[in-house]
Amino acid sequence: MYSKPSVLSFSGATYSSVFRFATFGCFLISFLVVCLRSWDAVTFPVMYAEDGVWSGKILTDGFWHTAFKAREFPVLGLVGLLQLAIGLAKISPQGIFNLPITIFIVGNTFVAIVATVAFRSIPESRSFIFRIALAAAVVLMPLGFHVNETLGRILNLGFLFPILQMLLLIPIVTGRYTRVQLASALFVSAIAGWTFPVCIGLTLWALIILSIDRVRTQAIGFSHVQIALSAILLLNALGLQLISLTSKGGANLPFTQSGLIEFALARTLLFPFIAPWYSNLSDIFVIFFFLLIVISIYLLVRICSREQNKNTNIVIIFAWGCCGIYALATIIMRIGFTHMLNGHYSTSFPDRYFYGINILVVFGILITVQFLPITYKPMRIAVPISWLILAIFSVTKENDPFPQPFTFVSKDNGTFAQQLCKQISSGGALFDIKETDSIFIPIQPWFDGNPWRMIVPRYELDRVATKDTCQYKSIP
Repeated sequence: MYSKPSVLSFSGATYSSVFRFATFGCFLISFLVVCLRSWDAVTFPVMYAEDGVWSGKILTDGFWHTAFKAREFPVLGLVGLLQLAIGLAKISPQGIFNLPITIFIVGNTFVAIVATVAFRSIPESRSFIFRIALAAAVVLMPLGFHVNETLGRILNLGFLFPILQMLLLIPIVTGRYTRVQLASALFVSAIAGWTFPVCIGLTLWALIILSIDRVRTQAIGFSHVQIALSAILLLNALGLQLISLTSKGGANLPFTQSGLIEFALARTLLFPFIAPWYSNLSDIFVIFFFLLIVISIYLLVRICSREQNKNTNIVIIFAWGCCGIYALATIIMRIGFTHMLNGHYSTSFPDRYFYGINILVVFGILITVQFLPITYKPMRIAVPISWLILAIFSVTKENDPFPQPFTFVSKDNGTFAQQLCKQISSGGALFDIKETDSIFIPIQPWFDGNPWRMIVPRYELDRVATKDTCQYKSIP
């Protein structure tokens, strides 16, 4: 049996009321932490890469066309978040001029929601320390110098969809769920599969676990959950193109053998635990540390399995299975990153690609430790606290290992509002652009031969733009 840790733990009605209050507090604190980690959108609001391109497509081509045609695979969840940000911008006094700010709000709200779901997601544990540690893995994961590529934006939050999906599927695979939980898990699984192809693998993994459980219990036929998940798999598959299975995203680089250990082990799997010291590592140390972690996890899982608690064992198996699927997909599909992470441990870039898998590794360890028998109670308390301390330390030091940072955001060309005003006034008269219905706006990242452009329909500008709007936003 599993007793509940006494540290920050309650029972009965007291626990329920405290838990509701703590859940709301978790959301607020998570949102604040994420905002403070990347304040760029407030201090220097710009449209960045796909955030700008896809927003322009939504404004010109429509929501559904953008969701399923913007890339070689659907990006429905991300386009949905961008549509929400556009809607908020439109109802603001300055309309589309405020889009970077509303993207900042919507993106950080989504991250805070994922952290809050992590806080709530494991019904088998009442430990607040454990739940806080799970939430911290989402909002305090180190992201290097380029944290502003991920937090405060929307374009790279696709890497969080497997996290949200796994958390919502945990009650489903254990068979302890409400109708609301089931509906949420199925809805998010469908959206996630049309946002990030790895999520299709997680849906399949959940279906396999449910099928094995029915075979073990000699149940006849298929459950309604199995049928629903199968339907989601079919729908997700219909939304994919063949190129989706071979797309390398931003990793279309040559394979470099010397970088395999750094890329596959250090950056993909171990980074949450070694981030502050990353530039001092070597392949030999990484292999040793990896083996130590693997052996430790194997022993802990064996100890948990002896308790013969069906629900907790399923949670552990499901969590590590999701982690394995995500890790293999990252290593196989992004193998070109060995060219950048080439064994010299000189950079952790591109950090955004590893945000999700790093969180899942931490989740796997925390969940495994949490379900150890009562005799391991000190470890069940010490490990989450240690992770919290390490996460805070890593975030405060995430800029230190690499002394010469570079950034794709240049302040030389002004904010998004300034760019709008510059393009509007480029014809002489402030709004005398009669020859076109749309305006092409150069957006960040800014470099020579910058290919990034955002299409803004003229009517969106005519609706809110005035001479006063652009006078105070003029570029010096």
